[in-house]
Amino acid sequence: MLRLFLLYTIVILGLLLNGFVFHAYTRHKKKSLHVFEMTQTFLGIVFSVLNVYYCYTVSRGIGMRGLGCTVYGFFGGTLSLMSVYQPALMALEWCVIVLQPFMAKCITWSNRIAAVVGSALTILAVTIPPLFGVPAEYASFDHADFCCYDFTAKDTKTRLFFVYLFTLGFFIPIAIFVLSLVLMARQLRNAGKEVRVPLGLTLSAVNVSDDRSDHTTTAFRSPNRERGQ
Repeated sequence: MLRLFLLYTIVILGLLLNGFVFHAYTRHKKKSLHVFEMTQTFLGIVFSVLNVYYCYTVSRGIGMRGLGCTVYGFFGGTLSLMSVYQPALMALEWCVIVLQPFMAKCITWSNRIAAVVGSALTILAVTIPPLFGVPAEYASFDHADFCCYDFTAKDTKTRLFFVYLFTLGFFIPIAIFVLSLVLMARQLRNAGKEVRVPLGLTLSAVNVSDDRSDHTTTAFRSPNRERGQ
């Protein structure tokens, strides 16, 4: 009973919070700048709707089977993996802007849409094969009451598929995310050094200028003024 309550709570909160954030982005006057954020929240909304079916099967005490199992396994896997790519795309965009600020104008709405579509096609290359039984169909297993890949399979074909899945679905986007953050941190650190050096030179030049000004004032001081003193 507690598990079912928690499941429904998570689903409802997912719908409300993601829906609120998505609505806020759609009303933003520069929403074209937030394509990745809007995509991420939209994925959260669809995934929450999908899990209504999961809550239904749990409440009825029935397992997923047939078309419902296939639909849940396919869309659940696709949405989950796509949600890994969106932070990577955001980090990559920030990295380009930090490293090459003048290229910010080249990152358009259509470029962002193309990146989202590209990530979706990459994920579909992972989630479509099981629809045709490669390496196995989506199914529920003893260790799970929802449909997914059989991660306990030990045959060579399935293990190779999981290497393929984790490479495209996790390793590549995580590598893009981490590398982008590292490059941004390095650029910001170097930018701080570049700012401090010219600032030090400027202060030195100001001090030299002040010293020269003092010497010039002393050299051209009026003789009558000196006698008066």
